[in-house]
Amino acid sequence: MSPGTIVTLVLKQPFLSLARDVWNNHERYVNNYFSVFNGYYCNYDKVEDEYKHIWVFGRTDDVINVAGHRLSRMEMENSIMPIPEISDAAVINIDDEIKGVIPAVFITLNSKIEDSNEIKNRIRKVINDSIGKFAITGRIYNI
Repeated sequence: MSPGTIVTLVLKQPFLSLARDVWNNHERYVNNYFSVFNGYYCNYDKVEDEYKHIWVFGRTDDVINVAGHRLSRMEMENSIMPIPEISDAAVINIDDEIKGVIPAVFITLNSKIEDSNEIKNRIRKVINDSIGKFAITGRIYNI
């Protein structure tokens, strides 16, 4: 690999200091961490090899780290898509002085539906009920 190349960090067993499973969900553990590169542990960190030094500088997966909680953007998007007024949804992370990053939700409403605080409050409730209070965002944009 030439200097400056960005790759995904993977580890080969044994690795005694890593998590050995996901509590009550071994299938999720295998699917999330061992299915991308068969037999290798993939934690989705992006790394750059510069003169045989490895620098971890970001992530390659779809996870936002909000105040220490790993939050899947796809999980958030999928949780709000059943709201009938919403035709599309996307979640990105934006910088936050307190939590580091927070999710921002972008929605497209079905035609003839007016943007309203009621819909945004329902989005917050769905996220709270399906994921947790830590995932609720004040940043919801209708595009």
